[in-house]
Amino acid sequence: RALRATTIVIPSADGHHASVDTMVHELGHALHAKLDWPWVAKQGWTLQPVTEYAETDRFEAFAEAFASWALPEYEADWPDDDAVDLFERLADGATLPNSLR
Repeated sequence: RALRATTIVIPSADGHHASVDTMVHELGHALHAKLDWPWVAKQGWTLQPVTEYAETDRFEAFAEAFASWALPEYEADWPDDDAVDLFERLADGATLPNSLR
């Protein structure tokens, strides 16, 4: 893990800047990579899809749930209680296990 690095790719359409929605969604992927999904799953947290796109896989489910939580105007359902609990704990400064720092 020490040698892994997360790269965030912010796509743009026709040379225009990516939307804030897209950037926050991509940051959700970075957060997901930092947390490491097996650790999230071990906590008993599950993330239900909040959009049709979130049904693609667990990675998109996480990123879409994060964007929905972070951006009230995001066009998605509100994340389930497990997702809200996870994001609020992190926002409140919850510490990660040493293996994830």
